[in-house]
Parts: sequence; C-alpha cells; structure tokens
Amino acid sequence: MKKLLTTITILILTFSALSLAGQEAEPNPFETPDCIKDNVAFWKKIYAEISLEEGLIHDSEYPLVIYQKVTVGNLRGKQRRQVVGKYMDTIKQGLKIINGKPQSQWSDKEKEIYALIEQHGDINDLKDASSRLRFQLGQKERFKEGVERAAAYLDYIRQVFTEYGVPPRVAYLPHVESSFNVNAYSKVGAAGMWQFMRRTGRLFMNVGYNVDERRDPFKSTVAAAKLLMLNFQELQSWPLAITAYNHGTESMKHAVELFGTRDLGVIIEKYKNRKFRFVSKNFYSCFLAASEIAATPEQYFSNLSYQPPIQYNEVTLDNYFKPAVLAKHLGVPQEELAELNPALRPTVFHNQMSIPRGFRLRIPPSISPEAAAEKIAGLPRSLNSAESQGYQYYSVEKGDTLYGIALDFGVSMEMILAANDIERENRLSIGQVLRIPVKNVPAAAKDIR
Repeated sequence: MKKLLTTITILILTFSALSLAGQEAEPNPFETPDCIKDNVAFWKKIYAEISLEEGLIHDSEYPLVIYQKVTVGNLRGKQRRQVVGKYMDTIKQGLKIINGKPQSQWSDKEKEIYALIEQHGDINDLKDASSRLRFQLGQKERFKEGVERAAAYLDYIRQVFTEYGVPPRVAYLPHVESSFNVNAYSKVGAAGMWQFMRRTGRLFMNVGYNVDERRDPFKSTVAAAKLLMLNFQELQSWPLAITAYNHGTESMKHAVELFGTRDLGVIIEKYKNRKFRFVSKNFYSCFLAASEIAATPEQYFSNLSYQPPIQYNEVTLDNYFKPAVLAKHLGVPQEELAELNPALRPTVFHNQMSIPRGFRLRIPPSISPEAAAEKIAGLPRSLNSAESQGYQYYSVEKGDTLYGIALDFGVSMEMILAANDIERENRLSIGQVLRIPVKNVPAAAKDIR
C-alpha cells in the first residue's frame, strides 16, 4: 500500500509539474518588443502623471528623451503653439551647440541634454534630433474620467469579446481611442467610443444621416469585436491586429510580407511608409500603457467615482415618429431619450427629424416594453408616419458655401454633412450634387431630382 501511495503521489506531482510547465509555455499574446519598452513607459507617464495643463517636449523616436515639461494651462491652438515653440527654439539652439562645438564649450544645460540622449536615445542620431522634437499634452484627468466611464461598459465589452474570441485585455482599447466617450468625434470623422470611420463602420453597422450606430456603445462594441477578429485572422498576431485597428489591415499585411515577419518590433523599426508614422507606430504602445493602468487604476488615481452599468428596456418602433412626440407620450424627457439612444444623431432631436421605423428605442427601465408599446400604439395617426423623411437635391454653383446652402434650405450644416458623408474639412466643388434632408425647397434652390 505504501508503494502504491508513493506511486500515486509521484504521478500527481508529475501531472502538476506538466500542468505548470504548460501554463508557463503558453505564449503571451501581448508581448512588449524591446524597441517599444520606452514608448510604453512614456505613455504611462502621459496618461497617469502629466495633467491636461502640462505637456512634454520630447524626441519622437526616443520618447523618454524628455527635454522639457511645459505648463500650458488652458491655452489652445495658436497660443499654445507659440508658448511651446519658444521652448523648442531654446532646445534646438542647445542641440545646435552640442552638434557644432567641443564639449568644453557646453553649458550645464547642454551637458544635461547630451546625457539624456546618451541614456534614452542614440548619440549617432544626434544630428537629426532637432527635427524630431515633438510636444505631447498630458492626459491624466481625461484618462481618469475614462476609467470612471468605462465601468458602465466593461462587463458588456468583455462578454462580447469572449463570444468572438477577442482577449479580454483588448476591452481597454477605447482608453486610447476615445477615453470611453460615446460622443467622441475626431477631426477626420471617426465617431463613437470605438472611433469608427464611416466607411469601416458601414461594414458592420447602420451609418446614416439620422441613425449612426458608431455612436452606440453596445452595437459599436460588437462591430469592434468583429473587426478585431478579422484583423487577427488576417495577421495571426494580436500586436499586429491592434496596430491594424489604427493603421489598416492591408497596410500591416504588406509590412508582414515585406519583411517576412510578424514581429511588430521589427516592423516598427524597419517599415518606412508615409502613413506609418508616430501615431501608428505608437498605437500598440499606447494600448499596452493604457491597459496596464486601467487594470489597477487605484494605483494611479485617487477618488475614483465609477459609473454604474447602463440599465434600459427597449421597444421597436413600427412607424416613423418625431422624438418630441415619443418623449411626451412616454413621459420621458427628450434629453434622457437622447442619452439612452446615442445612435440617434443630435440633429434628430435638435431639428425634430423622424426616428425611423424598426428602430429599437431604448427607454428607462422603469417603463416596461409592453407599456411603452401600448402607449405608442395608442398615438393618433396624425402623430406618426408610414413614410420616411424625403430628400431634395442641389447642384453646387460658383460662390456657394455650405453655410449658405444650409441657410437657404432651412437646415443645419451638420444635417447636410451627415446626409452626404462630407467630412468637416472637405470643400464643396462646383457641380457637386448634395442630398438635402428636407421637405420644403426654397424657390431659389435648384432641385435636380
């Protein structure tokens, strides 16, 4: 019996050792290449230490070569650039002296700069250091707000990601994209918590002039899971899949084929592409930094106030309704309906545009779907419509401006931009045909439908 017990004990220990060995052998899907370790450290500093009223002047290639912390307060735009520019000019002058004079003629400040580059950069790249100066605004307060907002969505995101096979750590990616702000809208037209562009968003969601599901945190999360898994299936690497979320799948596939590797570190060091620049090169580093902080936020921020998960019921609309009509008869303020239904663009509420038939309207949890459906069914026919809002068409003429056209038709510029997929920075061109989401056309307007 003693021999039998000994044999069983050996088998158990052997099995345990094999199990542990298997666990240790399992590869980490989120490795940190040596060449970006300083980048990760830099972004952790930006996210958790440097406030929105401060920023760092640093080397874009060697980010821990931090020349100066600058206080900019509430300055924006040109004023901020002027303040930062003065500091940069001083740093450039110091670099010029380092490059052009013997060390015996350096000031203490110039010796500090040289030591900094020697520690975190490459002295062989010293002559180009002036061209790599960059200013990065701090994000501490914004990141903290993102941590507080994220609490409302993280359980749902992790559930969806588990269903699609996306690692749960990727749930923190919106910290990089939007700070979990469902109303985020970038200058290039990316929208929502997951910052989908219109073209990519339409692959997975309804993106129109009155309904834009990129702004819906739940539907856009499903879309993000699908896109991330498509990236991973194409690239077979989570660092590459995450980088592709910013830079594009095809470009990352090209880099993989070009260098014959899926090692993101190698690609970052070698890939020369006019679009693969600072933001794309640092996107994965930002993700690693943000996810490390977000996993244990109490270590970095005090007095956190987490938002509770969003609670709601849904009712499907069987006709087209104005938001004011629904709000009144459901006994819900329009502001609350707008907050619960971010996929309905603000122009729907501002201009009382029809909410389309088939839309799943979110309502407060205090109202049951049955009660809401009954109230909506009891509305008189004069308060709903079986038809959607129509369009008029206008051909742009010489001298036209978006503001003038919007004024002529009695609509907002935002409505025209959304109806025509025009980004804010785009200019109108003569002969361009615009779709105008209105019913009444002024006599001066040219309808070419």
